[in-house]
Amino acid sequence: MRTTLTATQGTILAAIRALTAEQGHAPTLREIADRSGLSSPATVSRHVKILTDDGYLDRTPGIQRSIRLTERAENRAMAPSVHKALTLSVEHANARVHDLEGKLADQRDKTRKARAQSRTLRAAIARVRRLHAPHQTYPWALPDPNGSDHTCINCGHDTDSSADMHPRDDRGDVLCTATGLLPATCAHCADADGNPLPWPCLTSEALGPYA
Repeated sequence: MRTTLTATQGTILAAIRALTAEQGHAPTLREIADRSGLSSPATVSRHVKILTDDGYLDRTPGIQRSIRLTERAENRAMAPSVHKALTLSVEHANARVHDLEGKLADQRDKTRKARAQSRTLRAAIARVRRLHAPHQTYPWALPDPNGSDHTCINCGHDTDSSADMHPRDDRGDVLCTATGLLPATCAHCADADGNPLPWPCLTSEALGPYA
């Protein structure tokens, strides 16, 4: 049975003593690892076995919260090296928490900016989409809506006697609904002569899935 303790073992004993006093019951390996600044519960478990074999700890196999300090450990004064190790562990933990909090704040800021950029982009896409929306209309029924010939050039009916099939648009042109709608054109794009371009136009195609 060894009588000397390493700094890590002393830190573990001090952590168990503090956690038991704070919680009122035995700590878990994870709690000991977090308090001691160790990497994992497995590391603590190896040291707990050594300390148990050396008579500093008492543990009931198979029960999670069963690690207790023995009388030998309770009567042993904590070495200065253990105090130092505990202080360093706490300082390391605090520094780690500060670092993670800073990274979390940065990530939240990046997320906020990304969401704002996404909203701006979606709004811009919506404006372009409305501008280049498909437009469909019926063909003209008369070459000259104010002329004397009122025979529809599409269906051959007199536009005056079949007004239900030959409404006028906002500009006063007579349209023919008998032959169906013309192919869709872009509400914005036109060729050099001012004729609307077929839809989808190049801009609508460029929007891809956003169109």
